[in-house]
Amino acid sequence: MPSRANGHASQKPPKFKEAKSLKRKREQEDLQKLQNAVDEFDLKSNVTKFSELPLAALTASGLGASHFESLTDIQAKAIPLALKGRDVLAAAKTGSGKTLAFLVPVLEKLYRARFTEYDGLGALIVSPTRELAVQIFEVLRKIGRHHTFSAGLVIGGKSLKEEAERLGRMNILVCTPGRILQHFDQTAGLNVDDLQILVLDEADRIMDMGFQSTMDAIVEHLPKTRQTLLFSATQSKKVSDLARLSLKDPEYVDVHEAAETATPSTLSQHYLITPLPDKLNTLYGFIKSNLKSKMIVFLSSGKQVRFAYESLRHLQPGIPLLHLHGRQKQVARLEITSRFTAAKHACLFATDVVARGVDFPAVDWICQVDCPEDVDTYIHRVGRTARYDRDGKAVLFLDPSEEAMVKRLEQRKIPVQKVNVREQKKKSIQDQIQNMCFKDPNLKYLAQKAFVSYVRSIHLQKDKEVFNLSKLDLDAYAASLGLPGTPQIKFQKGEDAKKLKNAPRALLSSDSESEFDENGNRKRSKKKKGEVRTKYDRMFERVNQDVLTSHYTKMVGEDAQAEKEEDDDDFLPVKRVLQGDELDAAARGGQLAPGTKIIEGLGGDEPFVVDSKRREKLLKSKKAMLRFKGKGDKVVFDDEGNAHHPYRIRNEAEFLGEGDADALRRAFVEGEAARVRDADAEDKMRAKERIREKRERRKAREREEMGLPAAEKGPQLEGPEDGEDPLALLASLPVAGAKSGGGEDGDDDDEEVKEERRPRKKAKKWFEADEDEDGEDREERKKKKKEKGERKVIEVAGEPDTLEDLEAVAAAVTTTLDTDDHDHGHEEMPAATAATPPPAPDAPPLQTNVKVNGAGAGEGEGGGTGSLEALCRELKAKVDGFLARETDDPVLRSTQAQVRVGLGVVDEALRRYRPVELSLSYNGGKDCLVLLILILAALPSRFPPSSPTSSTSSATPDTTTAASTSNCDSTTARTADTDSSTPNNDASSSPSPSPPPKTAAAAGPEKFPTSFQALYIRPPSPFPEVDAFVASSAARYRLDLTTSDRPMKAALTEYLGASGPGRAVRAVFVGTRRTDPHGAALSHFDETDHDWPRFMRIHPVIDWHYREVWGFIRALEIPYCPLYDKGYTSLGGTDDTHPNPALKKDERKVGDGDQRFRPAYELMEDEEERLGRDR
Repeated sequence: MPSRANGHASQKPPKFKEAKSLKRKREQEDLQKLQNAVDEFDLKSNVTKFSELPLAALTASGLGASHFESLTDIQAKAIPLALKGRDVLAAAKTGSGKTLAFLVPVLEKLYRARFTEYDGLGALIVSPTRELAVQIFEVLRKIGRHHTFSAGLVIGGKSLKEEAERLGRMNILVCTPGRILQHFDQTAGLNVDDLQILVLDEADRIMDMGFQSTMDAIVEHLPKTRQTLLFSATQSKKVSDLARLSLKDPEYVDVHEAAETATPSTLSQHYLITPLPDKLNTLYGFIKSNLKSKMIVFLSSGKQVRFAYESLRHLQPGIPLLHLHGRQKQVARLEITSRFTAAKHACLFATDVVARGVDFPAVDWICQVDCPEDVDTYIHRVGRTARYDRDGKAVLFLDPSEEAMVKRLEQRKIPVQKVNVREQKKKSIQDQIQNMCFKDPNLKYLAQKAFVSYVRSIHLQKDKEVFNLSKLDLDAYAASLGLPGTPQIKFQKGEDAKKLKNAPRALLSSDSESEFDENGNRKRSKKKKGEVRTKYDRMFERVNQDVLTSHYTKMVGEDAQAEKEEDDDDFLPVKRVLQGDELDAAARGGQLAPGTKIIEGLGGDEPFVVDSKRREKLLKSKKAMLRFKGKGDKVVFDDEGNAHHPYRIRNEAEFLGEGDADALRRAFVEGEAARVRDADAEDKMRAKERIREKRERRKAREREEMGLPAAEKGPQLEGPEDGEDPLALLASLPVAGAKSGGGEDGDDDDEEVKEERRPRKKAKKWFEADEDEDGEDREERKKKKKEKGERKVIEVAGEPDTLEDLEAVAAAVTTTLDTDDHDHGHEEMPAATAATPPPAPDAPPLQTNVKVNGAGAGEGEGGGTGSLEALCRELKAKVDGFLARETDDPVLRSTQAQVRVGLGVVDEALRRYRPVELSLSYNGGKDCLVLLILILAALPSRFPPSSPTSSTSSATPDTTTAASTSNCDSTTARTADTDSSTPNNDASSSPSPSPPPKTAAAAGPEKFPTSFQALYIRPPSPFPEVDAFVASSAARYRLDLTTSDRPMKAALTEYLGASGPGRAVRAVFVGTRRTDPHGAALSHFDETDHDWPRFMRIHPVIDWHYREVWGFIRALEIPYCPLYDKGYTSLGGTDDTHPNPALKKDERKVGDGDQRFRPAYELMEDEEERLGRDR
């Protein structure tokens, strides 16, 4: 066996060597055939497909796998020339396929040269921007997937050391000029001696003044014997540029040179004339009119891009906004590029960093807010749309002073059509931007930088016929950016625009190079260490302060000595001598010094004269201008609009023209009498209100002395405009315990006034016996009370209209009947029904009434079936189970952490305030729903479990009635007051009064509330689905809901003002989150602002993210508003809320009758939550 194995081993090497030699021979034959085919290829032949070109099999298979079959015009002309090894200068319209036109020759060149990773760098592809370099590299990976070449991407923003370690093994490099030059200078292992081909994409941009020195340094490192390919939409033919690159008889290819237009024929191009201050308003209106489009907005500088993005992002136009400029980190630039590429509808604010070569699919609009610096830049900008024979549109905003750019475009065969903005589409956002800049210093800083960068870019442009800084209204432009004043700008002269634009940032900070400031004044020298400066030194440094300024300047200037020698006698230089009448004329303003300004209409008795710098500064001083204007005089305007003094004396003719004096006097007296009567009626109403309030305070004080809990009020009804009391009818009805002649509540208005004037009788205590009444009346009252106790009222939130509502009502009726059966069985009654005595055997059947009033069926304090306590303990168990769940989902883990924080905030609120002092701002939205669940789940921790039964021996019926639930309506509160003042029938039989028993509050811990207060402020045009869900959820979660149709501030004022002794709301739970408007600076506990009603705002979910809200709702299976299943992510009114465009399904995959939007819980990003809201 061993010898056999050895024998086989000795026979393998010859076979392998033979196979290798045969393979090498076949490869050489294939390469020779391919070279012959390239040499024999006729350049005049008309080829239309890649398969007709003499390409290697590996390249052809890569093109086929990438679905490239047909050749474009530039590819059909340039590729054969490049395959034959000639230098090529190619120019073609944007979007015509120039990338493949040079990548295919690169692969073929290295393949025929049999390059490997050990042969060093064979091809160098240089791109002016990082985004274009990334795009070229991705296309190279696709078509070269079957080749064995190693390729690398070398751009800024990445680790230089990591790139240097890999450069030695690269055959193809795609790079930007600055980065590759850095490697040429610093990376030792980079060998470029065998470079076969050099490609410059967007060659005119690389060869211009911006990259001139960089490209010259790169070319010095490269060998002279190489092939060079230059591609661009606007090609350069300058001999100096071609000589710098050492081109040898280059072939010029321009397939569209004879075309009618220099831009694609499918591109619709427009321009509109709009003043510079209105450009931002026009841009906002343009974006709002094209929310279903994908657009790129070009601006001249990165600071303008940042300001436009930040300001419009706060206004929420309804479309995803992105921004891209050269100062961003590389990771951020790549992420924004990929997000815009994948988006269907989006708006990208960008500089010219994406103006060349970058291929964004399906771009609908190109909007150029700032005029391009030349026609070539315009061509490259609009080339981001209408690519590969697709349709596209472009619009150019021009200031009236920039209209000369239209002539430049027409000279280059670029057809542009003038359009105007429709009046109904115009939108002004200047006030909103000023407000944002006032509130946000960072945005104001961006506005200042944007203004300075724009003005400097205009100043540096060469074409002064188009870019004339003196014709621009810079003050109005600064105001349109939200700035209170125009920033001062320091210009650097003698710099070329492109060279300064591409200069390193460190070279631009040359603020200290000049000894003069922007106004031409000498800069103040810095104080040296240890130097002592006297007041005379500071005096001589002052400029533009008074009339002696020029004298001081001459004294410290270079000409001081010469001036002194010229005239030693003159201390002040005299410009003009006035004598005689000339002095009076000058004093009257007849003669003024040169440069003096006279400003009329400032409000003073005389015109304002500006003859010095100090007088100019007075114009900016409010106090000084108020002193100049003097005291104002009040004027009024008549019917014709003429202003006159309010107490102008009329002449006799005007007086007689108004009519008879006696008739006028009678009309005046009648009018004044009517006014006095109205005022008297209002005074009487206020007096009645004061009496009523005083009586209520007295009742509350008496109840407090007796140790009874204060009767609480429910939501108060808003009276009609005529001042009529909506509860006047109820107040006039007889109340149990009141005397037949009209008790306290039955007195009319006159009797109330008399009652206030005379001293009141001492109120009877609840334990005193009524000896004036006979036993028969007492027995009759007992019987009536007994019949009243057998009648129960079940309250629901609204008319039952769903299956869940009907089930709730049925459960309430069943619970009530079961309680009645227990009572007949002589079992112990729950504490909530202990006030009702057991029915007699011959009592009539139990009557159950269903009443619509906010609380659910079967609710009681004892925590029985359907009570708030049972609901809260059930929710607490669900929330505790959710927190105890172990999961690997990061969203659920973060949600659990947020739930713990939210419960802690609610617990702190319950520690600070009693439940009757808390309320919930509830609109049925997802955030309010999560907040409601947290509140209800936290309530059981503050109250001990209630016993299912309570003994009736320790409390009388009146005691239990007095300890009824705090959250009741006004009618129930009135009944509680009446019952508490009614004498105790059982105590009346004893010969002497007994001491009052302890109330429920004094006998033990505070009872569990039966409902929780909430306020629903309806929007002007609410969704019916939202109203229905608010009503149903209020019944489900036992909310004492108050609904208001008034604005928020007025509704809160009315709601808090309606708080009586039973509901003194001091804090409100609010479901605001950080991503909501005005929510960024909030904390968990925030007092309201000074101009709002005073209460504490509590935000338990302020730090929650959108996905965490839905993670909690779906984990606990909480029912939510059905609008969320229709694509709505933020609920408002029907006039400002729409389905979120980010959730829209693909139109091709939506059938008839299918939902066009995905559910709200499929959205993940906080920034996209309010895309469906107009404000």
